[in-house]
Amino acid sequence: MSRRESIKSARRGSVFVDVGGSERKSSLNEDDSLDKEAIVQTLISKEQRRRNERAALIAELRKEEDETNENEEQKIQEIEKKENIKCPYLDTIHRAILDFDFEKLCSVSLSHNNVYCCLICSKYFQGRGKGTHAYLHALDCKHYVYLNLHNAKFYCLPDNYEIVDPSLDDILYQLNPMFTQEDLKELHYYEEVMTKKLVAFRRNGSKYWTGLIGMNNIKHNDYINVVIQGLAQVPKFRDHFLVRTFAGNKQTSDRIMLRRLGELLRKLWKNHHYRPHVSPHEFLQSVVIESKGRFQFTERGNAGEFLTWFLNSLDKVMRKYEKNKESSFIRNIFEGEIEVTSRRIPNPELSEEEKRKLLQLPKYKFEGVSERQKFMFLLLDLPAKPLFVDPHKQIPIPQVHINTLLEKFNGQQEKEYKLKGEDRRDPLLKRFRVVRLPDVLIFQIQRFTKNNFFVEKNPTIVQYPVSSLDMGPYCLEDDGQEIFDLVANIVHDGEPKDGSYRIHVNHKLTNMWKEIQDLVVSDALPEMIPLSEAFIQIWVRRPKVKGQKRKMEVDMLGPPPPPPPSANPAKASEAKSVKRKY
Repeated sequence: MSRRESIKSARRGSVFVDVGGSERKSSLNEDDSLDKEAIVQTLISKEQRRRNERAALIAELRKEEDETNENEEQKIQEIEKKENIKCPYLDTIHRAILDFDFEKLCSVSLSHNNVYCCLICSKYFQGRGKGTHAYLHALDCKHYVYLNLHNAKFYCLPDNYEIVDPSLDDILYQLNPMFTQEDLKELHYYEEVMTKKLVAFRRNGSKYWTGLIGMNNIKHNDYINVVIQGLAQVPKFRDHFLVRTFAGNKQTSDRIMLRRLGELLRKLWKNHHYRPHVSPHEFLQSVVIESKGRFQFTERGNAGEFLTWFLNSLDKVMRKYEKNKESSFIRNIFEGEIEVTSRRIPNPELSEEEKRKLLQLPKYKFEGVSERQKFMFLLLDLPAKPLFVDPHKQIPIPQVHINTLLEKFNGQQEKEYKLKGEDRRDPLLKRFRVVRLPDVLIFQIQRFTKNNFFVEKNPTIVQYPVSSLDMGPYCLEDDGQEIFDLVANIVHDGEPKDGSYRIHVNHKLTNMWKEIQDLVVSDALPEMIPLSEAFIQIWVRRPKVKGQKRKMEVDMLGPPPPPPPSANPAKASEAKSVKRKY
């Protein structure tokens, strides 16, 4: 075999080998493709099977939900068919001592969760299952009727069954009193048409009037109580909080305070009471948290400072709740507008040229610079306390009429204010003029002044009419219908640090004046109210009538008369002899 033949045979063999390998590769590729298709089909079948199983499970769950809903509806219908689920221990309930004003807190574990009230001893306990504090209390003290303070359901322990009885509806009303528009219409009917409502009686036999309920003074929270009592007598403010509950998912401190205020006002104005007073414990706790400890109910405070902070806080939270950044319900009621004209006086120690340069500036001119500002209450400045004793010794306490204090807002009387820093050498003078009066006008009389050493109180008595206060002369535009009536007068008695607060309110349901000091509610004579040391006053505008102007009424409480001479001639001669001796 020659060399050429061997090369050809080798080539032929190589060709045969390559052909066999390609056939094997093609067969392998076909097998791989078949395996992949089978795998894909199996995966698809598994996914489809899962989907089918999932759909079946969903269908079963829906059937179970439908069955449970049907069972619940049947149970509800069965409960509705039954007039009541009788309990043999309902006669053991002691309604006279029930107290739902305090914090919903277990008296043993101090927990807020799942709290029940024992309707026999009025104590709070947690849980109703075996081994819980309420269960053990039922076994130890044989108190069997309990109320869930969260879902308002009655239970009998230790048998652990729910009680449904219409005779217990009055207890639910005490737990959470609610008002409707019909209730407000009835309230307005008695205020406007009847002007007198029959007296009601508590369970202990004592009488009371709707809206005139004393508030418990836990320690030193009388300065908060009088502010709430005064605002509760403002019809627009009261109606807004009686109807709305301010419920929501957000549990911020300001919203909790808003909700607690509504609960407190509804408890003050509810028609039926078990006890002769209302405790503002939950509201006070919300105030302490929201004010970051500034206003405590264990320390004495200033009612004017609290009123200022409280109205501003309510304005902020109401704007958040109503989603209105510009205005709120509080501003619509209490906010007015005033024009302030200020001017500066050059320091007399300056030279003539420096004074001429300063007088060319707008703020140093005689006309001054005017600007309009918003206000929620007006400050009334009392005259300085006299340093010397009255020679007649008849009027040891000075007196002033409210019209004299209101001259501050006539736009002509100027008042000097002290400045700090470099500007303290140039005195600042301001004039005030009312542009727009609110529907509810609040006066704060400046009785307390702080010097370098202590806080001093001015005992000057302010005389004022309890109705028909004409504010028209102090407005830029007088329409003749700016007439206000007094609804609340907060009084401070005693020294600045150790004094106490009380309030006079005009109760429209009875058309009478009442004095409230903590838990005590007593009658008050309108003639005696101006003789007290008034600190804060709340006035409500009379409804305006188109085309009708005010009638000039004679003010029965004019300026105080001069002291009369001594009527006893013996005392007069003794006084003359004393003068001659000295």
